[in-house]
Amino acid sequence: MRTPKKVLVAVDSSSHALNAVTYVARQCLRSDLEVRLFSILPLGDEEVFWRFMMDEEFMRRMKERYSLYALNCRQKAEEFLQQCRKILVRGGFPESRIDVSMRQRQKGIARDIIEEARMGYDVP
Repeated sequence: MRTPKKVLVAVDSSSHALNAVTYVARQCLRSDLEVRLFSILPLGDEEVFWRFMMDEEFMRRMKERYSLYALNCRQKAEEFLQQCRKILVRGGFPESRIDVSMRQRQKGIARDIIEEARMGYDVP
């Protein structure tokens, strides 16, 4: 039995990302691939923002808004990743060969994708 090839598909909630996932679903079905759908949340380290001197009431309101924004970003990314998963499944990929991964931006979106691609993929 052959070891499955691993492919990384970085997605960003764009129509281009949907096109890439659709391409993989159509062109790579018969191959022995494991697909990782990978998304970087664009939010940075919020601690940097809170280091500025601000009125306590203003900071409290901003933290509440930031928390809601961060939650909204995470929910939208999760929904998009599930939409991408469904495209692959409808295309015939077994769910067991689809992995979904999302993480917070650390070094920068492109750098984080490159770092992930170095983690043993056959087709980054």
